[in-house]
Amino acid sequence: MNLLDIIPGEFKRVGGKNGGEFHGACPWCGDGGKGHGSDRFHIWPEQGRNGTYWCRMCGRGGDAIKYLVDHDGLEFKAALERLDLHPDILGPKADKIPVGWQPSSVSRPADIWAEHALKFATWCHERLLERPDELTWLADRGIGLEMVRKYRLGWNPSHAWRERPAWGVKPQRKADGKMKKLWLPRGLVIPLLSDFSATAQVLRLRIRQPDQSPRYLVIPGSSREPMCSRVAEGMVIVESELDAILLDGLAGDLVGVVAMGNDTAKPTASLLPALKEAMVIMVSLDSDLPKYNPETGNMDMPGAKASRWWLSQFPQAIRVPVIGGKDPGDAFKEGVDLRGWVMAALPAYFHVKAELEAEKQKKRDARKARQLLQAEEPETVQAASLVKTVTLKNGRSFCLTSDREEWERLTDAGELVFSEYEMKRLQAACQNMEPDERLAAAMLVLDVKEIFAPAWIRRGEVVTNENN
Repeated sequence: MNLLDIIPGEFKRVGGKNGGEFHGACPWCGDGGKGHGSDRFHIWPEQGRNGTYWCRMCGRGGDAIKYLVDHDGLEFKAALERLDLHPDILGPKADKIPVGWQPSSVSRPADIWAEHALKFATWCHERLLERPDELTWLADRGIGLEMVRKYRLGWNPSHAWRERPAWGVKPQRKADGKMKKLWLPRGLVIPLLSDFSATAQVLRLRIRQPDQSPRYLVIPGSSREPMCSRVAEGMVIVESELDAILLDGLAGDLVGVVAMGNDTAKPTASLLPALKEAMVIMVSLDSDLPKYNPETGNMDMPGAKASRWWLSQFPQAIRVPVIGGKDPGDAFKEGVDLRGWVMAALPAYFHVKAELEAEKQKKRDARKARQLLQAEEPETVQAASLVKTVTLKNGRSFCLTSDREEWERLTDAGELVFSEYEMKRLQAACQNMEPDERLAAAMLVLDVKEIFAPAWIRRGEVVTNENN
């Protein structure tokens, strides 16, 4: 007896492998009332002991025993009798949480590997900054230029191979007897940094291939240490490093973010102290679709299952499922307010702390605005007084000129330069702003000028110099 014998209704066979797959109407939600056109309730009659099921509409899933208990309301023993199963067939209940778990220590990569990895990552970072398409792809995932630079993300434009011993990696032979080389595939380079200083070491190289399997490849010789944005009172546990970078950019002032790499990875000895000291640990592993577990015959959700381990080991851990998608990146693309999502899961202490910090930041911004309005007199005069260098009290400087040729010469050289006409337009546009608004607008214009040197201001817009 299997699920096709138990569940009433008509089910259409759509697959022939491994006992077949059948689609029809869900006994719970009815598949939205589609009637004979229903296809979101799936049955695999030969999976497990008596078949498994899952509904794409309401998410219910399990095996034949679970169906009889949840839908027909039978007691567990009665469900076994209905299926003509003996209780011993299930075997002894296993302890799903490891007892006496101890974190493992992770060694750093060899010095020669770290040296080559740093050179490669630096070169790839420079290449990424030259590629607007890849930067746009990251921006669409919520990873802006600031985070690209902080984590030194890079782009390897073509496949490359290196001698393994030259990188300090153990030699290996292929099946044909030839020596295996170290493969550096084309794609997005995600380095793990020892810290975020200018002298940081590279501990791991992970490359995301855009159009090839495997999608993510860790370069041999890399460390297995998880990526951690910072140590904080609130920590968020995710799987993907790109998701960790995304959350750091949106809520890094509120929490620290840890990327474990996958749902089964465990904290290392160096990460454990930060987790133990945290006031709250938000476990936000991927919200994957249910997968069939051949050992239990159930449809499991790996992220939810793995979260139980975290909750058993850390009393301050809470499960915070990702909403709007299977991971934070998907949720961001669906328009989910991820900062609000993080804040909603944090205790009241963090909300009060965030409000106090926001008030302090507002005062700091107002002070900076006053300093910006009190710019020092020009320090130097260039090109027979055609160009003035203005240095602000906050340390930033720019060139000011009324000469078109000098403006073009300086912009071609990549200098930060404004014409006197631009400055007048900016002053007019900002005259009715509050000090903090004026500061934000001024910093935005300076940032735009640094990235797009040949841009000029017209009617409050940023316009490129081409065809103008």
